[in-house]
Amino acid sequence: MSDKHTIPEGFTLKMAVMDALPVLFFTIGISLIALNFRSLIFFIGSFLIITAGLLKVLWKFIIAVGKKNIYLLNKQLRYLMPTGFLLVIISLFIYPDKSEYDQIIPAILKMPQLLCFIITFIGMIMMSIFAKVLDKNDAKANWIEQITNLIAQASFMLGIIFIYK
Repeated sequence: MSDKHTIPEGFTLKMAVMDALPVLFFTIGISLIALNFRSLIFFIGSFLIITAGLLKVLWKFIIAVGKKNIYLLNKQLRYLMPTGFLLVIISLFIYPDKSEYDQIIPAILKMPQLLCFIITFIGMIMMSIFAKVLDKNDAKANWIEQITNLIAQASFMLGIIFIYK
């Protein structure tokens, strides 16, 4: 039986709930940006990123509760999330109101939001490394990823909140 049909061991309901928190934090942060940065491309990219996170959470819930491995729910992450981030980045370059950049860059560089974004950036680098080196079916590896992602996304959300407060 191949790995994509094997039910990972140690994937609990607690793990699935914990995996939902970074998605919630990212959704709050990106929604605050979207309310102030009105771009359809940004919205579509954000939607893809959030959808990818929710599908991964659903994958863990199904494993924990239903004891089934719907592998596609996990695999989609490597396609939807990068596509979403690419669209978000593109939207930043083609947004017609460049005057907003004059306001947002200084806001990002102030404390405490700068510290929040540095933590987010470090966390995302770590998550990229984890994606290459950790086993997606190993519960311990998933906990490492989840805790890292939780810290990174909480920092992202707080940084955005500090900007828009």
